[in-house]
Amino acid sequence: MRAWLVVLCLVLAAAAFAQDAPVASPVPHALTDAERCSVDSLAQRATIMALRGELAKLTARIAELEAPLVNEAVAKERASLEAQFRERLKPPEGSTFNWQTLTFVAPKAQEPKP
Repeated sequence: MRAWLVVLCLVLAAAAFAQDAPVASPVPHALTDAERCSVDSLAQRATIMALRGELAKLTARIAELEAPLVNEAVAKERASLEAQFRERLKPPEGSTFNWQTLTFVAPKAQEPKP
């Protein structure tokens, strides 16, 4: 008797699957369509959160790898600009360029030793 019941359930399930119709589950605690959507939504949210975490890690790693390149490019650009300023402004020998005030600072005069 049980074998016939199992075969009948399999036939009905196959027929419903072939027609893309929902299969009525004999289990009383089976998920409804709304509950299934909710579970799918939760799974999608979990996937999105995991992907956001991976994106944050990758973004941090990219920034970490780019930092030396950016620092090198900034140093080259500053050196180029300072050379242009020195050529145009002709500051005193030994002066240093202050990037905050964009001016040359004259070297401190050494006090004569007695």
